[in-house]
Formats: sequence, C-alpha cells, structure tokens
Amino acid sequence: MAGVSSVPEIRLTLIGKVGAGKSCLGNSLLKKNEFISRQDSQSVTSESSLGQRRLMLNGIETELKIVDTPGLFSIGKKNSSTVKEIVKCIELLSPGPHAFIFVIKIGRLTHEDQKVLKYFKDTFGELVDRFGVVVFTGSDLLNDISFKDWIQGATNTFKSFLKRCKNRYTIINNLDNLERKSRDLDNILNLVQKTIKDNHGEFYQNEMFEEAKNLFEVKLKDERENVKLQIQQLTAEREKERDEWKRKEQELLARIQKNSVEYHESSPDAKRRKVIPRREKGVMLPEDNFKIISNYVYLTENLDPLHPLLDSLYEKQVLNEDDLEKIDRAKSEGTNAMIRQFLDILRNCGINAYSKFIHCLNKSGYGAVAEQLASDIDMDGRNGLVQICNITLFCYL
Repeated sequence: MAGVSSVPEIRLTLIGKVGAGKSCLGNSLLKKNEFISRQDSQSVTSESSLGQRRLMLNGIETELKIVDTPGLFSIGKKNSSTVKEIVKCIELLSPGPHAFIFVIKIGRLTHEDQKVLKYFKDTFGELVDRFGVVVFTGSDLLNDISFKDWIQGATNTFKSFLKRCKNRYTIINNLDNLERKSRDLDNILNLVQKTIKDNHGEFYQNEMFEEAKNLFEVKLKDERENVKLQIQQLTAEREKERDEWKRKEQELLARIQKNSVEYHESSPDAKRRKVIPRREKGVMLPEDNFKIISNYVYLTENLDPLHPLLDSLYEKQVLNEDDLEKIDRAKSEGTNAMIRQFLDILRNCGINAYSKFIHCLNKSGYGAVAEQLASDIDMDGRNGLVQICNITLFCYL
C-alpha cells in the first residue's frame, strides 16, 4: 500500500504494559475511537490492530498509520506470543514502522515497569536509540510535582533508558480538554518527525527485529551458561568446605585420643569416704565418645547442679576421689568449667562408662538429658551441631 500511495506516510507502533493508556493515546492521535480503551488495568487489546487518518503536517497532507499492540506481559501468556505480535505489527505497517512509541503511565515506577524497560532493551536491542520515542500518560497524576522534577527523581535505570532513546520523550493527559491535549499531541508528532528526520526516513524492518532477537537469544544463552558455571563453582566450593570440616573433625578426634589422660587406680589404703577404686581406665568406645563430643555444649548448659550426678557415678565406681577433687578444683572458674572438667574425665573412664553415665542421669533426675544422648545421631550427617562442637572443643582443649 505504501508503494502505491503518493501521500507520504508516518507509521507508528504503540507498545506498553497493560493499563498504560496505549489504546487511548492511539485514539487521541487518530482523533477517533479506533481502538477499544478502558480506564483500568484490564487488557482489552488481544491482538495488534491498525488505525489510520490523514492530517496536515507542515502544510503537507500525510497519512498517519498506527498499530496498537496487546499490553506486555498480558497477552496470554508467553513471550513467544509477544514476539509474534511485534512481527505482526511490522507486517501491518509494511514496509515497517518509522518509530515505536513506548507508552508509560506516570506514577511510582514498579518492578513491572522495570521489566517493561528491560523487555524494550532486550527485544529491540541497539535500535531503541534510533526508533524509540517515550510518551508518558496521566500527567494529571503529577499533582504538585513538575514533570521535570518527576523525571529527575526516577531511577538511574529509567533515566538511562531515556538517554538511550536520545531523550525523545514527552507527556500527555488523554483525559484533558481538547485545547491542552492538542498541544500534547503536537509535541508527540514533532518528536516523531524529528526521529524520522534523524534516521533519514529509514524505517524499522522485520530483518532488524530478527537480528536483534537473535542477538538477545545469544546473550541469554551466554548468561545461562554463566549461571550454570557459577553454580558448578559454588558446588565445588561447598564440597571443598565439607571435606575441610571432615578433615578437622578427624584431627580433633585424633587429638582427643592423643591427649587422653591415663588415670591410675586409687590406692586401696587411701583415707577417703567409702573409698571405692575405679576399676576401669582408658577412653570410651568411639561411638560413645562421639555422643559426648557432639552434645558437649548441650551438656555444659544442662548438668547444673552437678553434685547429685557425681555422687551417683562415684557409687557406680565410674569416678573416684581423685576425679572428684579435680572437678571440685575447677569450680573456682565457674560452673561451666566444672562441668567441662567432668566431661573430659568421663571420656577417659573406660568402655563401660557411657552406659553407667546414662543410668546415673536417669537416677539423678536428668532424664531429658539422657533422652537427648540416646537419640539417634547420623554419623555422616552431623552438620551444624558437630561444627559448633568442633569449634568449642578446639577452644577448650
């Protein structure tokens, strides 16, 4: 059609999110109700449609053709549907639009607005700076703030987008009276004519869109590969940390074994209260020793008062007078120090000490502590509790 008509044409495409006022702006430019429009956030444009009228621009009769597109992120919906509508609008304005009018409603810029800006840049690529014109709708929403001040208060991302469009932007109130709206419409058409002049009459062709889309897909693929690589690196780092914790745990257990104190049996003729010599010595079984280690902090905080338990263990011949004296001397440093001294001695009271310790806990009123120790512990999944115990034991030993 463009090749048959001798009347010069201006071909425009309106793009924006739902509720931005695209259809209403199109009707204002065409000066007739060509597109269905509603003053709410519900999309009524389901597919691209063409409207046109003739007008005088600079004394020259001109054919104005406008395509209204469905609101972004509402067409149905997948990104592929949006791409199809962009291709369709280019076909409706064959051989291609002179400019894309990005319609944005005045107000607080939301996360969805940021998505729209990103979509503009990703979809049209570097060609945004050649064919993009931004029109803000709803100037009545500015209240006491000037449009200039509103722009100055926008985010850096938003101002960067406007700069990329060579600051080709203006504002309109679609609900304004005819006289004021006519001035706004003239500003829009002047921006469009300037854009066409700067591009020497060149228009946006389908090949340009396909090229931009392909470049974006390559960029998206690279970003996905980069994210995949980062995930692999994080996984490797976590595996390394896990191995490091395992190594430290093994070192700690070896250190405990190495530093185990050998307690001598008590002398049978020593003057003690009902002297009962301890008949066993050496460390506990590894699994019992680990239960004490993994619950070290818990036991330190939950064995107060300690004396009833000590008396019970003394009667069971787990502890002797020497042990009780060492534990009692640690009392000067505080209750926790006393309990830690007791636990360190207990771990070296022989292979039967743990079972007697559990029995004495129940007998001394520490049934809840006994249940905590008796609960199953996954030897391969010790996670945060073991790590806390490791750190704590390094400080104590």
